[in-house]
Amino acid sequence: GRDGPIRFYRGYPNSKEALAIATQAAAEATRVVVIEDSTHSLKVVESNIARYHSFVTPGSYMIVQDTRFVGARLAASAFLETNRCFDIDRRWEYF
Repeated sequence: GRDGPIRFYRGYPNSKEALAIATQAAAEATRVVVIEDSTHSLKVVESNIARYHSFVTPGSYMIVQDTRFVGARLAASAFLETNRCFDIDRRWEYF
């Protein structure tokens, strides 16, 4: 659905439909927030980060939810190790 500048999509993040929606929304935006909140398994989170990180431009955010789970934490850490242009913004952590 669409609610002002926020787009919600419930479905599989790596589906063609989801990627088309994200691509269009990101092209129309100056800032983007990508929220990864899937199964929290290592392979799924790695795949989602790989598909969506290109939408995250300076001033934008990618939030990986539930990094207290091993798979999400390892995927986020591995991504940050190889993509040094991304930082952790600890101002927004709640744990």
